Amino acid sequence: QDPAAHKARVFPIPVEHLYFHSEILGVDKNFSVMLPRNYAKEPDRYYPVVYMLHGGGENDWEWANIPVSMISEAVTKVYNDGSATECIIVFPNATEYQGGYGNRDGWRYEDYFFQELMPVVEKRYRILADKGHRAVGGLSMGAGGTYQFAIAHPELFSSAYAISGHCMQDVTALSEE
Repeated sequence: QDPAAHKARVFPIPVEHLYFHSEILGVDKNFSVMLPRNYAKEPDRYYPVVYMLHGGGENDWEWANIPVSMISEAVTKVYNDGSATECIIVFPNATEYQGGYGNRDGWRYEDYFFQELMPVVEKRYRILADKGHRAVGGLSMGAGGTYQFAIAHPELFSSAYAISGHCMQDVTALSEE
């Protein structure tokens, strides 16, 4: 679908664009968060979390702003029809500096994700921070990251959804560790 075709629609889902300094990566890293529409109105409610990993050449801002069209439309639909519970959706950024979700010489993105990003997000927002309420998903490069994260950390995610996965690493080796 052409995202421009959806610009006239308004979806009541707030999106925040944030960043913090990563000690592991040595740079400021940004991420975006899509909050449930009633997040501000229900201050005692805690929510499941989904980490949505973007594909190559994309970033958190684009991924989170596709919502003005497709993602937000789909989320709004499943919330409204009751087929999904409201959740917090986190869009990390794996594009700036060096692309990809894995660790490599001089760029430890996977360590950053688990040791810095997840704790920052799960402390800042009212998240049900346990395996049963945490999922990871992604598209293309993000699907590769989804495979990698779910296999390397099965204790953290109840669900993983990989769309058109591009694996940059042998995920079978991860399962043997």
